[in-house]
Amino acid sequence: MTPTTPAFTRRHRAPLIHRTDMPFARSERSTLGIEWELQLVDRDSLDLRQCAADILGPVGQDPHIHGEMMLNTVELVSGARRTVAECIEDIALAYGRLLPVVDPLRVQLASAGTTLRRPAGAEGHRCRALRPPG
Repeated sequence: MTPTTPAFTRRHRAPLIHRTDMPFARSERSTLGIEWELQLVDRDSLDLRQCAADILGPVGQDPHIHGEMMLNTVELVSGARRTVAECIEDIALAYGRLLPVVDPLRVQLASAGTTLRRPAGAEGHRCRALRPPG
């Protein structure tokens, strides 16, 4: 510190008079969970299908399969787990319970980053407008 340093920037520390241990409450180890939203896509037209109710009915009360606000989406959720592997196991089991219900409905499950392939000539005007010429 230089002699020109203003007084308000000088740090004055009071001497430590006594030290007290602070007890902390014990808590459970942290947990994590995974949610995976799946779009319901018509296998023939590749359009989104609002059939979540048709899927959730046969699935029944499943703690790992839920409806979403949008009727063309279902959500798979893990329980509160300690490892990512345990969460993925929950999601994989829920996915396995979902497939026998969606297959007869000709519904394909899609997620973010999924590229849908339309049959030749079946692409919509938006796809044609976005595709570069040539």
